[in-house]
Amino acid sequence: MSQCELFCQVKIQIQDTQASISGTTDDYRTTIDSYEVVIRKCDKNICPVGQGEILVENCGCTNYFSEAASTLQVMDDASKDIICSRHYDA
Repeated sequence: MSQCELFCQVKIQIQDTQASISGTTDDYRTTIDSYEVVIRKCDKNICPVGQGEILVENCGCTNYFSEAASTLQVMDDASKDIICSRHYDA
């Protein structure tokens, strides 16, 4: 049996107040509240959750590689659509 470090996921409420040429976040949404998902190392099998934070996934031996790879692929595909560029394989 292999050992792993225990990790957990926590959701933190943040205020999204970004501004651009077309206006601020508040101009286009009903609220400026957003959430950020954070992966934390567990301490003695306890997830360090702060006040106002939401526990998404409790401590465990989780591999986030597939989630990270999927997100990177989506970002790569979206960047091609945004800048209308062609991708050339070397």
